[in-house]
Amino acid sequence: MFADLVATLRGDERVDLGLLERCGLRELPKVVRFRLLHPKLRDRVGTLSDVAAPIDELAGLRLPVSRVYIVENV
Repeated sequence: MFADLVATLRGDERVDLGLLERCGLRELPKVVRFRLLHPKLRDRVGTLSDVAAPIDELAGLRLPVSRVYIVENV
C-alpha cells in the first residue's frame, strides 16, 4: 500500500516494483543469530557468546565444531 502511495506521488506507473526498489533502497541482508557455548570457540571470535551477523559473513567463518543445535522460537 505504501509502495502504491510512493508510486502515485512520483507519477510512476510501473506495477512490478516493490517499495524498496521504488524508493531506491537495497534489501537488508539476511541475518542469523547464534550462540557459542564452548569457551574455546568464544575465544576464536573475540570472547563473544551471542552473535548476530549476515549469512554471507558467517559463511566465511571457520569454526571447528562437531555438533550444532538448532532452536527456533516462533
